[in-house]
Amino acid sequence: MVRQKKPKGSIWAFLFWWLVTLSVSPLAAAPGKGGKPVPPGAVETKVKQVPSNGESSVPLWKIHWERARQSVLAQKYGEAVQEFRQALALKPNLDEARLELAQLFISQEKWTEAAKELEVVVENQPQNGKIKKDLADLLTKQKEYRRANELYQWLLQRDPDNVPLRLALANNLSQLNEWERAMIEWRQVLLRDPQQVEARVHLAEALAATRRLDEATMIFEGLVKQFPKQVTFKKKLAQTLIAAQKNKEALPYLQELIRLDPNDSDVQLLLARVLAAGKQYERSLAYLEDYLKKKPDQSAALLEKARALFYTGEYARSLEIYERLLKNDPDNISLKRETADVYYASGKIPQALAAYEALIKKFPEDSQLYEKTGELYLKSKDYPKAVASFEVAMKLDPENPFIPLNLARAYQGNGEKQKALALYRSILRTRPDRQTQVEMAELLFELSQYDEALAVFREILKEQPRFWEVRFKLAQGLYRQRDYEGAAAELEILVKERPEDPSIRILSGYTALAQGDYPRAQEAFQKVLASGEDMANTLLRLGELSRLSGRPWQGIAYLDWALTIRPDDPDLLTEKAMALTDGGAYAQARKILEALLHRQGRAFKVRRAWVRLLAALDRRDEAQAGWKRLENAFPAEQYLIFQDRAEYYLAWKKPDRALTALLAACLRNPGHREIQKNLGRLLLRLKNWAEAERHYREMDSRPMLKDEVCRAQALFEERQGRYESAREWLWKALLARPESLGLRFDLLRLLRRLEKDGEALKKIEETLKDFARSQKGGLLTLAGLYEEAGETAAAYALYEEIIKYADDEDDLVQAALRLPQVFPPKGKSSILRQYLEDLHKRFPRNQKIARTLADYYVREKEYDEALKILDGLLQVEDPRDPVLTVKKARVLERWNKHWDSQAAYQRLLEPPVDEGFKRELEKILSDKGGEQAAWLKEMERQKKPRRINALYEAVHERLLLSDLEPGLKEKISALLQDLEDKAAVQRKVFLEKEGKDHLWRSQFLQARPLLEELKDVDPDNEEVDQDIYRSYRSQDP
Repeated sequence: MVRQKKPKGSIWAFLFWWLVTLSVSPLAAAPGKGGKPVPPGAVETKVKQVPSNGESSVPLWKIHWERARQSVLAQKYGEAVQEFRQALALKPNLDEARLELAQLFISQEKWTEAAKELEVVVENQPQNGKIKKDLADLLTKQKEYRRANELYQWLLQRDPDNVPLRLALANNLSQLNEWERAMIEWRQVLLRDPQQVEARVHLAEALAATRRLDEATMIFEGLVKQFPKQVTFKKKLAQTLIAAQKNKEALPYLQELIRLDPNDSDVQLLLARVLAAGKQYERSLAYLEDYLKKKPDQSAALLEKARALFYTGEYARSLEIYERLLKNDPDNISLKRETADVYYASGKIPQALAAYEALIKKFPEDSQLYEKTGELYLKSKDYPKAVASFEVAMKLDPENPFIPLNLARAYQGNGEKQKALALYRSILRTRPDRQTQVEMAELLFELSQYDEALAVFREILKEQPRFWEVRFKLAQGLYRQRDYEGAAAELEILVKERPEDPSIRILSGYTALAQGDYPRAQEAFQKVLASGEDMANTLLRLGELSRLSGRPWQGIAYLDWALTIRPDDPDLLTEKAMALTDGGAYAQARKILEALLHRQGRAFKVRRAWVRLLAALDRRDEAQAGWKRLENAFPAEQYLIFQDRAEYYLAWKKPDRALTALLAACLRNPGHREIQKNLGRLLLRLKNWAEAERHYREMDSRPMLKDEVCRAQALFEERQGRYESAREWLWKALLARPESLGLRFDLLRLLRRLEKDGEALKKIEETLKDFARSQKGGLLTLAGLYEEAGETAAAYALYEEIIKYADDEDDLVQAALRLPQVFPPKGKSSILRQYLEDLHKRFPRNQKIARTLADYYVREKEYDEALKILDGLLQVEDPRDPVLTVKKARVLERWNKHWDSQAAYQRLLEPPVDEGFKRELEKILSDKGGEQAAWLKEMERQKKPRRINALYEAVHERLLLSDLEPGLKEKISALLQDLEDKAAVQRKVFLEKEGKDHLWRSQFLQARPLLEELKDVDPDNEEVDQDIYRSYRSQDP
């Protein structure tokens, strides 16, 4: 304690001294003298004596200073500040008091006032480093970083190794986002103190902020290793790894943190983001739900939840959150774009477009908005608007590599294919890209530039042979170009690598069907059917394959199933009509085709089905004319037309004509396996050995139908007596196709030549029959093989077994049709009649069985029963059907009902073709004046007497040499062609009618020229041969 001196002088001076001492001096509050104890840190004050002349010896500024100190001790801070102010007003350069005032302000967190006081002190003491440091720290607290940094830099010039000063400077620089300078200072700190944790943390954060994530990760990993229990460092390391898109590496740290503190909301949010990035949206949503329970309005978490819901397909819930976020932040472009994406994904394209168009109005220079709008227009197939959007986007951002590609797609969709192709080529010159190459190749296919397109695909596959999408595109291209063998080779690779892909199976089935490889096509489409993909088309192809395999009613079952999916599909209806035709339901087929001809009369499939129906009805002239017109109209489909012709000729028992048709079909489609197989078998059947050997030699040169080639070779060896060699070839064929009944039958036939043990051969034959019974349609196939080999008894037994025990309509119908051909000559006809009548009752709508039964009645001279069947057929099918009507007329003639027969013939002659022909001819010539009218009169004079359609025949004979205008000739020629088949039918009917009438009248000489003319125009008419023979025989003496 400071002892104060007593003042000298009078008593008044003493009293003044005493009062000042009591009121100011710390002695007044000293312990033991009635005062309170002095607080720690209190400053003892030494007061000068007051002068003896009555004036105080203590300066007034000092009194105020002392009072200020006492007020601080008494925690009367407001009075203290006033006293300090008064003291400083009296003595402005009192730095010690100013420092104490600044300290008081600091204790009260009045940073601005404190800083002002310190600034005055710094001005007074510019070299005082301690005060400058205090001022710098104070300015830092005030966030006046630039002013603070100037002081720190001054201090560091005097003391460059001062780590805390440099650390403070670095921290301030980071607050000013001067990351590079801050990192330099932090690195300087670490050079002086490598273990300085704060500097390491701040440096890592700065590196992360400047996207130097690898360096930041290294520092944080070092901190985590040094302080393994420090949660903060692990969290920062996880955040850095997430920023570096190393979510898998961040996940273990986050999982550890969430185990340590399951309620850490920051970790929950980070973990949700990482899981969402790894497409674990369900788990991400679980963490987000927990997070949002604590912070329900946290926008970042809500946004993550909306995105997770979007990716899980919950568009409605996602959209609800996006709309909520947009209400809170209506100007957020990113939110608006993502909301538009949700609109689009949920099928609300108009709302998405409206959102983007609104953004374009606000930001007309934003290329991304135009690009996104273009994509939406492109996906909604509004190609003109897509083109406009992409063109604007391309002008705004010419460097964007994706805009030209989308623009090319828009051009392509808009029909501007040449522009699209040029743009694709431009893209590939600057930025070669596989997807662009693929799309350009597809466009080249559309432009029929097949070679270049296939070359592009093959070039891609050379570099990337496992690029399955491109290989599939190549197979599609080869299929379109009708290179079915090439397509099949590519598809074989694809099927092995991707056996579950239905699109590959579908194309494989179509390729096998086009190749005529029906078993492989059926296998492919059956697998597609099992997968449930493209049901209607798959069922259509299975129906077609069943028909082509000789099982039309099985095909009809598939087609009826398909029609429940697409009831009015013309392709399904056309194929069903063809199956009904092959199955014998001619009336149903005709009903379907008449409706289709009215709707799609120009379609090849419909016209082909109609001609097939005419051929099945044995309307030969109309069928031949129809095939001729189809050949001229559809040259690319001629192989199918010749196949139909060959099938018809074989059923008509004209194998030579069938061979000619198959050769023509083979020339037009040499890779079709069914045509090759049928052609080879027909050559063997006709015993045209030289041609057959050449044919099979060509087949052997290509990898196709190895079983057929081996079978043919076996037959060649057998013909030359080399039976052992023939057996070896048959075994090779069986290895290629072990399920073949034909090969097993050939082997049995060959064993009969080699084996002498009858019992063993019987066992082999019974085994073959059991094997046939185990296969669908196997007995029918085996019976046909016996019939072809001339073993009619064995064939009859199998047909009889089918009729008695089978339930399959295909087998029953075919057995019924073939049974009369193998019926034993000495067999009871009543048995055959019973079988046919039973089958007719069972399948009353099957016209094939009905016609077979009618033929039986005619052979047995049961004309009344035959006429009942024929009348029924005429009512069900077509009352003017020429084949049935002529057949009815012949039956009536045999039954000696001549006038009824003549009436039946006459129905086919009315109205005559001449009637309509003359009317149409007059219309054509009506505008051409008298010269053409004179020509028509001349044609009338040229008509032959007692001839039906004499005008038609006269014009047909003389049109080519007439002097009519070329245009008129063309019109008349087209008219003649349209009426050609009807005229031919009426001519044959007329000649037969008149010939039989003369025979009935015993006018044999008059009958013979008519019948011989009929033989010339219809050489396959068996009835006319009998009539000509009758005309000669009746004249014999």
